[in-house]
Amino acid sequence: MMLAWMCVIGVAEAGGGPWVLGPGDQTIYVGMDVQRLTQLGIQAGPDPADYTTIDVGEGLSSFGVKAIANYGLLSRVELELEVPWYRVSANRVDVEPCLALGEGSCKTTQSIGLLRGQAKWLVLDELQGMPLSVSLGGTMRYGGFTAPARSRITNVGEGTTDLGPSIHLGRTGGLGKGGYWSAYTELYWLYRFPSTDSYQGSDLGPDAPVSAPMPEWVLNGEALFSPDASVAFGPSFSGLYRNGLDWYELNLEDPDRLAALGVYNMRVGGKLVIRNERGVAFSTGFLRTVVSYNNPSDAWLVSAGLSVPTGLGRP
Repeated sequence: MMLAWMCVIGVAEAGGGPWVLGPGDQTIYVGMDVQRLTQLGIQAGPDPADYTTIDVGEGLSSFGVKAIANYGLLSRVELELEVPWYRVSANRVDVEPCLALGEGSCKTTQSIGLLRGQAKWLVLDELQGMPLSVSLGGTMRYGGFTAPARSRITNVGEGTTDLGPSIHLGRTGGLGKGGYWSAYTELYWLYRFPSTDSYQGSDLGPDAPVSAPMPEWVLNGEALFSPDASVAFGPSFSGLYRNGLDWYELNLEDPDRLAALGVYNMRVGGKLVIRNERGVAFSTGFLRTVVSYNNPSDAWLVSAGLSVPTGLGRP
């Protein structure tokens, strides 16, 4: 339900896939994204037929900017750091579910988002005869800046520190004269240090988890087709799953009510990359929700950014 979920699973930029930079190489990505939703799909009762879609007044809107730095630490080892900032607002606050969640639940939020650090180790390399490239990773996210607004629909995070492993699979190949293709998928599991360890839900939820939020799974992927070295394009997808309560089981007076919500979604879209001979790349992409549960059902995300290789630290 929260826009934070959309932020986490946005169009892949920077170091997506299993591939890593060489030792001492760096890239800097600076980009922005715009998101909008007008409907939420929620489980309003215990029967599957109780799943319904509700309007969010005139919608919620999000604008974000982010910087991502990648650094080749060692042979086959890359580090990545992401710093985002978001502004999330409701076009009207006198509508459901803003009224149901109480005063201030749809107040405009401006905050640094989830700070993310990642280390990635290339363990199998197709350039050395393997059938595909495989990397293992470790990710840590820090959401302390988002904690004061975690109870809002307009939040940009749930105030937790999260960490966990990931696996990244990918392959590339030739395409015509001077062209290429690449495809990858990556799966993350994140343990989320709870905002609360005593969340009990409402009277309708006697089996509520004792902690919230629960761990989550994130799945990303894309395929790019490049007729020459200057342009690439193709489809992308992103998904999220987290166990928890249904909407009707929430204790709406608890500040961790949204963190306790069980959700999943899947979004699909596309990406376009334009490069010059120096490796500077402009990328733009979009994602549209196609499957959701206790989550925005009509969310759009449009992103654009510039990735620049740097010579810092090089001889």
